[in-house]
Amino acid sequence: MGLLSNPKTRNKIANLIAKYNNRLCVLCYLVGVVWFLALAHVQLNARTYFSENALLPGLVDPDFQHGHGSGEYFQELKSIMKDRKSEDEEFQIPSEWLVQKFAELRLDAYAHNYSFKYPYNILQGQSVRGQNVYAILRAPRAAGTEAVVLSAPFRADHDSTLAGIGLMLGLAKAFNRHTYWAKDIIFLVTDNQEIGMQAWLSAYHHSYNDFISAGHLPGRSGAIQAAINLEIGTDVVNRMDVRIEGLNGQLPNLDLVNTVMRLCRRESITPTLHKRTDYWNLDSMDGFQYSLKTMLMMMWRQAPGIPSGNHGLFHRYNVEAVTLHGTKLKNAKQNLGFSEMGRVLEGVFRSLNNLLERFHQSFFFYLLPSTDRYVSIGLYMPPFGLLVLSIAIKAIALWLSAGIFAKAEEEEQEEGLAEGSVDASITSDDQEQKKSAAQIGASTADQSEAPAKQDSQTFLMLLCYLPYFLTSCFFGLVAYYGPQFIISTAVRMQLSPESGLVIGFFAINVAVILYPLLQHWRTSKKAALIQARVDARILKCVGLLAVGIVLSTTAVINISLAFFVAACWVPVLLFIRPSSSLVCQLIQLFCLIVISPFGLMFAAAIINHLAFGKSSSPIDPIELIVRGWEGVQAGLFTVAIQSQMIDNLTFGLISVALLPLWTLFRLVPMCDIPN
Repeated sequence: MGLLSNPKTRNKIANLIAKYNNRLCVLCYLVGVVWFLALAHVQLNARTYFSENALLPGLVDPDFQHGHGSGEYFQELKSIMKDRKSEDEEFQIPSEWLVQKFAELRLDAYAHNYSFKYPYNILQGQSVRGQNVYAILRAPRAAGTEAVVLSAPFRADHDSTLAGIGLMLGLAKAFNRHTYWAKDIIFLVTDNQEIGMQAWLSAYHHSYNDFISAGHLPGRSGAIQAAINLEIGTDVVNRMDVRIEGLNGQLPNLDLVNTVMRLCRRESITPTLHKRTDYWNLDSMDGFQYSLKTMLMMMWRQAPGIPSGNHGLFHRYNVEAVTLHGTKLKNAKQNLGFSEMGRVLEGVFRSLNNLLERFHQSFFFYLLPSTDRYVSIGLYMPPFGLLVLSIAIKAIALWLSAGIFAKAEEEEQEEGLAEGSVDASITSDDQEQKKSAAQIGASTADQSEAPAKQDSQTFLMLLCYLPYFLTSCFFGLVAYYGPQFIISTAVRMQLSPESGLVIGFFAINVAVILYPLLQHWRTSKKAALIQARVDARILKCVGLLAVGIVLSTTAVINISLAFFVAACWVPVLLFIRPSSSLVCQLIQLFCLIVISPFGLMFAAAIINHLAFGKSSSPIDPIELIVRGWEGVQAGLFTVAIQSQMIDNLTFGLISVALLPLWTLFRLVPMCDIPN
């Protein structure tokens, strides 16, 4: 209780932090990173289990016998798409055919019309029309207050989903034959990828967007409990890739993921995470490395906040959802078709039909090193807390250093005043009386003027730091509200919106780097006056505290993004300081450029190309730079568009939080350290 209230104990802790803060920061950082990565080992994580007993996955025998019918739907849909002559019709959803097929199955079939326009005046603000098709199987044993969704995006290109739509029709035919359904089942086929799904969800939940005109749904059901999204392009699969990453890094309830994994194994379909199966011996070093790579790949997909499928848009409406992506391997010994896939989905919906309430018991925050093991939030938060602790230790050390310096100056001033008063003493009685009277009057005047003087000094001190904070916020606001002007300017210069946006963002980062080097910043009298009164330790202390707050709040929503940013930022920000050495200044400038928002995105694009792209065996540096620029261009444009249309928070975090903080630390080396 009295650990920090006792002055002696508090002084000992302060002296310990002031003396060993560098060693403590390095120790916390290294232990935090190693501990976090070590969680992929089988001894440091746990096996998955079911928290919701009502699911009962695999309890009943599968009854799906419409695999041949699903294949017929698939072939008929393929022939319809081949018969289309124009390119515009080739990629349009066959809404009339889908409505007819659902109606033949005696389901309530509807077509949902919507329109949307791209933000930042792309396409000159023209509206694009789209259409979704959905059908509702009314539950014969309930009042229609609850529902589950089986969806599939319509794509007829190289990444086709026509087989998934055919399987959906076969499941609708099979489900309609039974009377044990206690929840309505909605079969949904969406157009225009995530935009069509967002339009349907907005119309269903009465949420509106400035860029998506959701329209009206002619038919409705009850509250949606869960959703399964199908992305299957062939009628033969070997593995089922389970995609769980949602919008802004949200994840579905772990019970739903476990249900899908369990039922896939029952039908001899190998479940995968990012197309990676489980290692046969997880206790070995090779098994640990394999699990670590799987966990890092999941974090890599989760960090940008871009959903890995249409299922990711359900999470914001408190609906648990996953995407099932069927993959076919070359030269595989065992090929599985619509019958096995249908039995998996039948089992999933039978389990969802047993739910008595929404998913709530299992984990919503976790990492998966394999399909049957997980790392919960209670395990990965302590090592991440050590990363943030290193920031807090350094901030406290800087604050103590600045406070001790100010206290030493005050003591020197008090000693000087005391020596002056002793030298000016007068031995006569009259002079002593006059002196005492004058001192009493001066002391009373000083006491009356002390609060006003202290307030003015505090205001002047805060005023010295104000230009730094305003400059940082200015660059952040320009990056957040600038795309409208940047893209319109790029279009007038006959550049694509993607190229214009990445060039504009790159120019903002360059401006931040060059701004402290401008001549008027260093030679202006007013700037020199402000610079002389600014203590770099206090400025860096405030910046570190702000970085700690941003990383901590981001970790609650998207631990992957917070960890990657912390791993890159913390070692650089801890040791950024003003220096008179030119070599040290250049090293610090290089490190700041590397961890800049654009630098991190560029590095991420290069890593993504090397890890997932098709690169030549001898790596060409020119090609690598080009691929990195293209990756930044595609990623930045995607998060910027999604920030306006589906409320992706990544672009706002980069512009409003990370860029201003990086700007603040770019200004720290330009300050002067008091002697």
